[in-house]
Order: sequence, then C-alpha cells, then structure tokens
Amino acid sequence: MASKSKNKGSRFEYKIRDLLNGLYDSQEFARTPGSGAIMGRSNFSKRSGLSAAAQDTLGADLICPAWFPYSIEAKNYADKPAFHTIIHGFDITLDGWLGETVFDAKNFKKIPLLFFNTTRKGSYVAVPEILAKELTLVNSLIYRDFRIIGMAQFSENSQVFKEKAFELLQPILDWMDASSHCEALEVMQTAKADKKKAAKVKPTTVVATSE
Repeated sequence: MASKSKNKGSRFEYKIRDLLNGLYDSQEFARTPGSGAIMGRSNFSKRSGLSAAAQDTLGADLICPAWFPYSIEAKNYADKPAFHTIIHGFDITLDGWLGETVFDAKNFKKIPLLFFNTTRKGSYVAVPEILAKELTLVNSLIYRDFRIIGMAQFSENSQVFKEKAFELLQPILDWMDASSHCEALEVMQTAKADKKKAAKVKPTTVVATSE
C-alpha cells in the first residue's frame, strides 16, 4: 500500500499535469510512470538501448510534448522547504530538489523547472534566472541562479514559457554547464544517490567452516 506522503506527491503531479494541459489546451502532458524514478536521477544509466522517445518519457516527473522542452520535477511536502532559510541562505531540502531537476535537465538536454507545494504556504515554481528575466513578475525571490515565482505568475506567463523555450534552450544548457551553483547542486545530488546505493548493499556474511 502506498504511503500517504507518496499519494500526496502523486496528487500534486496530477495537478501540475492538469494545469499544463489546461494552459496549453493540450492532452499531451502526462505523469511519468514511476514518477521519474525509472530513469531520472541515480537511474540515468538505465537509458542504454532505449529510444530517444522512451528516454524523454521516463526521465522526469512529467512527460512533456516535444514543443515544450522542459524537464519537470514536482514536490509536495507539508513543511518543506523552510522559507526563512530560503530568504537568508540556502535550504537543504530545496537544494536537493533543484539538484534532481538540474541533473535530469542536463542529461536530457532540457530546461529545468521545479514545481513545489508546501501545505498552508502555497505552490511555487523555481525557474532558471535566464528565463525568469523574460517574464512579467510582480513578486519573486532569487535563490541561487533561480527565481522562485508563484503558480499564478507561472500561469500568467504561460505563453512566454512556450514561446521562449527553444530560443533560450541552448543558453540555459550552457549556463548549467558553467554555473558554480548548478555544479554544487549536482555534487549534492550525486552524493545523495551514492549514499542511497550504499545503503542498499547488504554486507557479505562470512560463514565459518570447520576443516
């Protein structure tokens, strides 16, 4: 039986799927089977032998049509991230989410977008600053090389996200390769994945035998 937190996360992914399909009058956005876990993050090596279409399908939390070249992660937590740490410094939870988003976006050559919801605090989107400069924003928060905006502002700028995507795709890919913040996020993500893998390795039991 799925945990309550997993079910909550799945509901948020469906919410983002429905939002995107509504904004773009589409039925092409869909939730990824396994919520991006099949090939995203630490499972990226499993892409060998798969077609480009299959890789796109299994790489992030949402499947996006070819005309929307974004790698989307969706996170839903009751009390994370801690907003006072975002304002005054770096938040470990948000860094982890951004690390996953950047990792997948770089590997699949797409633009990273992180949607996240915090209970009683609202829903937000972390957008690369290069793209955020093209948006019409009233309130936003700069965090590392990203801009955090409200869901309403994402909706209001939805056509900009679509129209500017291919124009800004290569500059954003270049930015991810050069950014010290993106490098730091990737290092954190790699360390997290390695720790997770190590925890799954069962110690070898040595059985003593009499000669």
